[in-house]
Amino acid sequence: MKNIVIIAAIVFHSIGVTAQYCRHYGGSNWDELFSITVDPNNGRYVSAGLTYSHDLDVVPVLYPWNSGSDAWILVLDSTGTILNSKCFGADQTEGFYKVIPTANGGYACIGICEEDGFDVSGTHGATDMWLVQLDSNLQILWQHAYGGTMLESGYDLLQLDDGGFVLTGQSHLANGDITANYGERDFWIIRTDSLGNIVWQYSYGGPSFDQPYFIKKWGTRFVAGGYLYQPGSGISGYHALDEAWLLVVDENGNPLWNRCYGGSGSEFLSDGIVLADGNLLMVGYSSSNDGDLSSNAGSTDGWLMIIDSTGAVVQSKSIGGPWGEYFSAITPLDNGNYALTGIIGSQLPGSNPVHGSFDIWLAVVDPNFDLVATLCIGGSAYDEGTAVTSTPGSVIIAGISESNDGDLPGNYGDKDGVVSAISNGLINSVASVGNSIGFEQAGNRLSWTFGSAGNGQAVTELVDLQGRVAARKAWSVFSSGNRIEWLLPDGLASGIYLARISLQGETRTDRAWVRGY
Repeated sequence: MKNIVIIAAIVFHSIGVTAQYCRHYGGSNWDELFSITVDPNNGRYVSAGLTYSHDLDVVPVLYPWNSGSDAWILVLDSTGTILNSKCFGADQTEGFYKVIPTANGGYACIGICEEDGFDVSGTHGATDMWLVQLDSNLQILWQHAYGGTMLESGYDLLQLDDGGFVLTGQSHLANGDITANYGERDFWIIRTDSLGNIVWQYSYGGPSFDQPYFIKKWGTRFVAGGYLYQPGSGISGYHALDEAWLLVVDENGNPLWNRCYGGSGSEFLSDGIVLADGNLLMVGYSSSNDGDLSSNAGSTDGWLMIIDSTGAVVQSKSIGGPWGEYFSAITPLDNGNYALTGIIGSQLPGSNPVHGSFDIWLAVVDPNFDLVATLCIGGSAYDEGTAVTSTPGSVIIAGISESNDGDLPGNYGDKDGVVSAISNGLINSVASVGNSIGFEQAGNRLSWTFGSAGNGQAVTELVDLQGRVAARKAWSVFSSGNRIEWLLPDGLASGIYLARISLQGETRTDRAWVRGY
């Protein structure tokens, strides 16, 4: 596996946008990134995933015969420079699915491990859930493997005020650390002390394959969300097919309630946020237009839903088009809106075109779930956003890319990790681009209108996602309100640009999709 990390960003101090960059990270094999966080102590980006590579930006575990994947952590500064890159594991399969900052100034990671050796000890069977506590320099302080004799894995975690952790993942058989089993795979919730020792654990599910994607502290309770494939004894609210499913336990691991959400199609939940009013906002995908859903646009859509503390649906909305979308993660923004990522295959109003079969999707919605910005990031192959976080100036996305063109050139291997940091200036509106400066394109001709009073010199520029000026023209005399017509330079690549125009000390910038020539 391989990983490209791309941090796309641009410096425009005149419009208050932070510096951003496009860069790739990884090795010559197959890599994936599943998590991204901003370290609150220093503003660094920390991304986690797994890699099969042993070269370039990947620093492998010190053994040459590794036949599986390694868990992988990248630490980047605000300019995209690698501060630390490190792999963890043994000689089989290891990977991290989530990384969070911890109270000791380091990081905790949850994922999967297969057998003892090197960084791994205490395994039980085929694969185990793996919890690793790192210090700020990515040195292992302690690690624990949890499971039985079959297939276990961990997907999400949170740290509690006492320093302990609550974990969620899948359990298989009732042996080892697992005391109950209901089907092929179950939801599994574990509470540990500050050193990773189990305080309590609880598993529950239907007779088939069930998978949790997130765990949240919800008041004094814990809620795990994901999907359930078939109903079973005690499963509440099942509609049809695979359903979005929530499991709620109290602070001691005792089950309180569970509930399915969906309709006659398929649904799952991938991430959630506890809101200030105590309600729970969740995202995922839907393919239904009945039951708990009423706005399906075709195929699968990105899905947002709010429930109250009893599990009752407060608000539900699907967003998408005819070719398939889903939301994998959500983060709150400072202005009260929410940024989401996932995949997009359809052309939505106000968005730049989809590059290939599926692109990384950045969507911004307001509290009413109205789409206020949408952006496709990708190339001609499959690209997917898996995690999202934010800083005051940017939205940062981690994901997976198979492309080697479009917004994502420079692929190092079969599949790469990707991190995109997108400035607020590139996601400022879902409306047609260039409204404030009258940007238009007809064939190979650009037309710009700048509505400032007076005459003078003007400079017009197109700036790409790497912060480079791709095209520039200076005008010695420009009458305000008049139209500038500018022939595109030969060889300009199609893509997303910032269209910028400056006159008499004033600069205005808009996002623009430009078709190159």
